[in-house]
Formats: sequence, structure tokens, C-alpha cells
Amino acid sequence: MSNPPSITPDLPTLFALLERLPVGVVLLDHDGRVLLYNAAEESIARRRREDILGRLFFQDVAPCIRDAGVGDEFFGRVGREQFNIEREVSFAFPFRDSPRQVKVKLVSLDVGGRPYGCLFIEDITAQRALDRLKDNLSALLVHDLKNPLAAVLANLDMLDLQPSAPADPTATTPRGPRRGACSAWWGACSRSRDWKTVRSRFGFCASISACSRTLR
Repeated sequence: MSNPPSITPDLPTLFALLERLPVGVVLLDHDGRVLLYNAAEESIARRRREDILGRLFFQDVAPCIRDAGVGDEFFGRVGREQFNIEREVSFAFPFRDSPRQVKVKLVSLDVGGRPYGCLFIEDITAQRALDRLKDNLSALLVHDLKNPLAAVLANLDMLDLQPSAPADPTATTPRGPRRGACSAWWGACSRSRDWKTVRSRFGFCASISACSRTLR
């Protein structure tokens, strides 16, 4: 079986492919000069490509990305070795009231024997805001559930008591698996300030469901 032929795109073909991507793309030569500034990046940054092409990206266009260490890695490795660098950067756009969280990925390319760097830029501000909202909601749920769960667990402990003294004074009634899981979950919530750890260990929805089934 013959091997498939290798395809090495030239720069015009590469430009056409990168131009159509739905994320911001900036193509740099080995000196860090901008060769391509695609339409998605024009929309994200609200800057015309005519004002960017040919300029030094890390010095003139986006010094905050250089300050994040991406520029040093690029100049230290371009033309010497392959690289795949990823950073999250707080980017202060002049037309925004507050900085935006931007994910930057810089990968090495070799076209026609020449080294290039290709930046992929994605605005993840909304995603990070949603992550913070979920964390805050989880913390609020734990706080609001503490008082009612205290009463629930008190009743669960009462269910463990015998209506009369057992024949063997040292004998105890084993705690049911569902009541034990609920108590373990509540104990972890009471002791831990890190709700992410509790959630990952027990599973919020599963734990609440177990408590509900126990009370039926």
C-alpha cells in the first residue's frame, strides 16, 4: 500500500485557509512581523489589517502578549525547534470598559523551508464569567442548604437509634449506606471551604438525590 502524498501548502494557500477560520489568526515571520491578520481578528480587536500588516507584533501591536512571555519564547525558539505555546492574557481593548480575557496559542510553521509563527486568538471573557457564576452559585447553594441540612441530618441520626435497648449493650445498628453517604457529604461541606473539592468528590446532584430518597 503506497503512502499518501505529502502536501506542503504555499503561502497564498495558507493565507486563504487561515482567513476563513472563525478565530483570530495572526501569521508572523521569523522577525515577528505581521504577514496575515484575518477577518476574525479584525472583528475581535476592531483594528483594520491595513494598519497592522508589516508591523512588529510583539513591540507595536500587542505588547501585553509579549509581557506574558510569549514573545520571548517565540524569538528564542523560532527557526530552531517546533513549539506550541498557550497563554491566557488580560487584554485591555481601548473600546472596552474593562479588560478582556483572551486565550492565545502560538504554534510554529514551516512553509517552503522558512519558519513562521501562527497565533490563534480567542476571546474567552464570557466563558470565564460563566465559570465564575457557576462557582458563586455553588457556594451560595452550600451556604443556603447548611441550615435545612442540619435538621435533615439530625433526623437521620434519630433513625439510627433503637426504639428499645438492644440485648447486647455494646451492639449498635449499622448506619444505612444512603444515610452514611449523605452524612459524609454534609460533613465535608461543613469542614471544607473549597466547594470545588467537595463537588468533585461527591457530586452535588447525586448527593442531594441520595438525601431526598433517604427521607421518602
